[in-house]
Amino acid sequence: MGGWLIRRTGAAVLTLAAVTWLSFLLVRMMPGDPVEANLRASRHPVSGEAAAALRTEMGLDLPLGSQYVRWLSAALRGDFGLSFTSRHAIAEEIAIYFPNTLQLASASFAVAIGVGLPIGMVSFLHKGRALDHAGTVIAYIGASVPSFLLGYVFLYIFSYKLNWFPMLGKSSSAHYVLPSVTLALVYIGSISRLFRASLLEQARQPYVLYAKVRGIHGAHLLAGHLLKPALMPVVTTVGLSLGSMLSGSIIVENVFAWPGMGKYFVTAVANRDYPVIQCCVLLFTVVYVGTSLMVDLIYYRMNPVIRWQEGRN
Repeated sequence: MGGWLIRRTGAAVLTLAAVTWLSFLLVRMMPGDPVEANLRASRHPVSGEAAAALRTEMGLDLPLGSQYVRWLSAALRGDFGLSFTSRHAIAEEIAIYFPNTLQLASASFAVAIGVGLPIGMVSFLHKGRALDHAGTVIAYIGASVPSFLLGYVFLYIFSYKLNWFPMLGKSSSAHYVLPSVTLALVYIGSISRLFRASLLEQARQPYVLYAKVRGIHGAHLLAGHLLKPALMPVVTTVGLSLGSMLSGSIIVENVFAWPGMGKYFVTAVANRDYPVIQCCVLLFTVVYVGTSLMVDLIYYRMNPVIRWQEGRN
C-alpha cells in the first residue's frame, strides 16, 4: 500500500500546484484594477500617488512569479494575508464563513445519500414499472434544471406561496431544508441511477445465479451477495459529491443568502479582492483533492482486486 499511497499523494500535490498557479494567472487577467476598486470602496480619491502607494503595499508591483512565490510560501504557513476590501485577516474571515458552508454541504450530503440510495434500490426492485420511471424523472430533473432556477422555484412555492419554510439567511434549522434539497437534488439523481445500474449489473453475474441455485433468494440474496459489490462504484460518486458540494455551493448560497463561502467568494470577485479569491480557490481545491484521495483510500480497502494487483506490483 505504501507505493500506491505515495503515487496518489504525489498526484494530489501536483494537482494542487497546477490549479493554484493557473488560478493565480487567471485571477490576474480579470478586467479591472483592484487598486482602484479598493480606493473607491474605501471612499478615497483615486490619485496616481495613492494608487502607487497602495499597489506597493499590496505587492502588486512585483513580477507575477514573485507574487506567486510570496503568496504560496505565506499560505503554506497558514498566512493568507489581508483582504484588499475589509483589511482584515483572511484566515479569520474564512473561519467565520467556512463552517456555514460545511454545515450546508453536510446536510445536503445526508439528503443525497438518504434519498438517492433508497430510490436506486426501489428502481432496481421495480425495474420497468412506475416507480422505476419516477426515479428516472427525478434524475432528469436534477441533471437538467440549473440549481439557481430550482432554488428560486422552491423559494416561490414553499416560502412565498405556502409559507412552509423561511426564505433567506441561516437562523434556525428550518433554513437548512430548501438550500440543502436544492444542492442535493442533482446528486440524488446521479447516485440513484448509478446504484440501480450497479445492482442490475451484479444481478447478472454468475455468482448470483449460483446463489439462486443454492436456494438463496429475496432479502438474503440482496444483502449477502449484491449490496457490497454494487456499492463499490457508488462510493466514488458519493465521495466526490461531498467535495463538489463544498466547492460548488456558490450559486445555491447566493440564491438563499446563506452566509458561507459562496457569498464571500462572489463579493471578493466583484471587488477584485485577489488574496480572497486565491485563498478560496486554494481551499476549494484542497477540499476536492483531499476528498478524492480519501475516496481512493476507501475504495482501496473495499476492493480486494486492487490490493491484490498492488501486492503483485
